[in-house]
Amino acid sequence: FRNKDSQAFFDLIESLNTEILPETFVKKYQFLLGKKASIKLALELGYSNGCLEGMNNKIKAIKRVAYGFRTFRNFKKRILLMNKTVTN
Repeated sequence: FRNKDSQAFFDLIESLNTEILPETFVKKYQFLLGKKASIKLALELGYSNGCLEGMNNKIKAIKRVAYGFRTFRNFKKRILLMNKTVTN
């Protein structure tokens, strides 16, 4: 997984003997196999939307904590300050 070798990862996963595994792990095993195409793409492509998801999480946290900004302009300024984006 660390080497981003999807074929080796799934070869290892598929070689597991599910008869000796706990039932909860078997469900997770089946989930991994069901998402094989998505996991393969994630390992092979260098694209990640982690930064965007982090920014969305910050905005949602501001909305929860600072409910009641008088204007949308103030709310927008707070978001831009928190994400260190400078605009005029």
